Amino acid sequence: MSDEIKETPPEEGNFLDLISMLSTSGMIHLGEIKDPITNESKVNLEGTRWSIDMLGILEKKTKANLTNEESEILANVLYNLRMKYLEALKKKEG
Repeated sequence: MSDEIKETPPEEGNFLDLISMLSTSGMIHLGEIKDPITNESKVNLEGTRWSIDMLGILEKKTKANLTNEESEILANVLYNLRMKYLEALKKKEG
């Protein structure tokens, strides 16, 4: 019997996983989801803006290279994050 530890390779990521990761980051920064490290909900508009910007870059750089499903999901995620960001800005300024 060998003492060697066999590692299994991680699952291959895909484009929708990347969108999900950036969207989740944005929602954490909006305080919509508790931070998994601190277990707290805090609003960080700068962090939200970064997530939106990264998703926007993906949208521009992948234009015409996505499936219809990927394109629709990315557009919906961006729209929802932008609307929630604007709501949070109004609350902060109000």
